[in-house]
Amino acid sequence: MSTTGAGSGSRTERPEIPGTVGSLRAEAEADVAKEYGPPVWTDLWDAMGRTRTKIANGYERGSDPETLKADMMVFFILCWNLRDWIMTDDTVPFGDDLEDIETTVPCMGRCQAVAKTADQRATAGVEGIVFHHNSRASIRFSEDPADMVDVLELADECLQWWRTYLATHGLTAR
Repeated sequence: MSTTGAGSGSRTERPEIPGTVGSLRAEAEADVAKEYGPPVWTDLWDAMGRTRTKIANGYERGSDPETLKADMMVFFILCWNLRDWIMTDDTVPFGDDLEDIETTVPCMGRCQAVAKTADQRATAGVEGIVFHHNSRASIRFSEDPADMVDVLELADECLQWWRTYLATHGLTAR
């Protein structure tokens, strides 16, 4: 500890700072390969694409059900959050027409159901997830066995809907 003053009237000022603190900070700054600014809607879009690829790769490689379930939940949460992001992004001059898409666009209604079920741990229109012997998965939306949709097919349908929506409004998505 450093002290100030002389003799017995000294008072403690502050703990001594190790000599490495400044060099660690400089080293950390020198180690930065890339720095991102505030996130934009395209960051979310890109994350959706990467997660869709993980689902497809899981189908091809016979991913275990827990990994596939996690990737599926992440995809649909991101997909549904893109709606909220665009609706509240000041740099996007539209989005009000997304308010009721869960009732007007069937794939987005299902997307919302999966996202809310995953996000809130409550059934919000999803009865269950079925993992098949062929390494594919389906989402059951009601007790009717015919009311099942393949996870990857629903993800692709949602991505296509978003591509069309974004293109209609002059935004490009890869």
